[in-house]
Amino acid sequence: MTISQEVYLTLKREYETARIEEVNDTPVFTVIEAAIPPQERSRPRRTLQVLLALVVGTLISVPWAFAAQHFERARHNGDADYREFSALLERVRGELSRAVLPLRRRP
Repeated sequence: MTISQEVYLTLKREYETARIEEVNDTPVFTVIEAAIPPQERSRPRRTLQVLLALVVGTLISVPWAFAAQHFERARHNGDADYREFSALLERVRGELSRAVLPLRRRP
């Protein structure tokens, strides 16, 4: 009789533990309705984005390449205009660094 009672109590404890674990494992999200995919995609329009990126990249890179070639040629030839531009650029960099350094020191 005591063995039957022990087995019964052990099974009852395990049953209660399983019920508690089942409640704890309940998902937080409940699906009310299943998602339905749209008939056609609305965004992003990849073709338009790629074409726009190509046009913008070309508009930026072509003048950049011409300017780089011009400055490289002027640097090699030692043109007075290039020396003046370099001096002006160094002066602007110095003024900017003096203006920015006090801002960096603030707490």
